[in-house]
Amino acid sequence: MDWSKAKTILLIALIIVNLLIGSIFLIERMEAKSHEFDEAEVINKLNEKGILLDVKIPTGNNELNGLVVEYEIYDANDINERFFDGEGSINYINEDIYEVSHENEIVTVINGKLLIYEVETETEENLDYEIMDSPNSSGRANEIAMEFMKNRGFSTDDMKLTFLSLTAEECYLSYSNIFDENYLETSFTTVETRNGKVFKMERTWLDVNKIEDVVLKTIPAKKALMELLMREEVYGKTITDISICYYFDPEKQDYFSRYKEIVEGRTIPAWRIQFSDGYKIILDFE
Repeated sequence: MDWSKAKTILLIALIIVNLLIGSIFLIERMEAKSHEFDEAEVINKLNEKGILLDVKIPTGNNELNGLVVEYEIYDANDINERFFDGEGSINYINEDIYEVSHENEIVTVINGKLLIYEVETETEENLDYEIMDSPNSSGRANEIAMEFMKNRGFSTDDMKLTFLSLTAEECYLSYSNIFDENYLETSFTTVETRNGKVFKMERTWLDVNKIEDVVLKTIPAKKALMELLMREEVYGKTITDISICYYFDPEKQDYFSRYKEIVEGRTIPAWRIQFSDGYKIILDFE
C-alpha cells in the first residue's frame, strides 16, 4: 500500500470536511443575522398588531443560574390550624381535592398545590365603601392582604405586588414570586378584598431548594418579543414590564402527565412579559 498517497487522500478529506463545517457555520451565522431586528423594527412590528410598549426593551443580561425548586404543599391539618385554629371541619372530596371549612369560611386545596380561600360575601346593604374611597385605599388594601397572609403563617418576603385593580366595591391584588431580585414563575398569589377584609385568596407557590452552578442562557429580549406576533391573545394590549425570570412549568418540561405527583423540578431562564391589564405571558425557548 502506498502510504504517502493514503496520507495525501486523508489530508484532502480532512480539508474538505473542515471546509464543509466552516461553510455550515457561516451559513447559520448569516441566517441568524438576517433574522435579527433592531429595536425600532421590533417596536414597529409589535405596533402593527396593536401591541404597545410602555417600557424599554432590556438589552442586558439574558442568563441565570439554574434552580431546583419545589411546590409549597398544603396539608389539611396544617391548613386547619393556620386558618381556623384547628376548629374547622375537613372534608376529602376525592384523592386530589379536600376542603376545610369553619362557619362562613372555606379553604379548598387541589393536588396539594393550589389553595383557594373563600368567605361568603356580605350583603349589599351591609357593605361599607369608606375604606375603598379613601385616598390611600390601594395601599390600605395591600396592607390588609399582607396582614392576612402573615396571620396565616405565609412569608411575604418573597411576594411582590405586580398588579392591582381597584373599584368602589372591591380591590384585586396579584403578587408574583421573587428570588434573588428576579421573578420565579409560574407561581402566584391573588387576594381580593371588600369592606376592608379579604374575601378570596388563591395561591400556588414555589420555594427554592438549591442554586445550581450551571448558568443557563436564553435568547435576547428583542428577539423573544417577536414571538408575540403569533400570540393573538395579546393583540391590542400594552406591555408594562419585560423581565428575565426563573421558569418552571411541568407542562413545558414534560411533567404534565405526572403533574399530580410532581413536587420538584429545575428552572430555565425565560422572559416574563406583563401587560397593563394584569395579563402576563412567559416566553421560553427550550
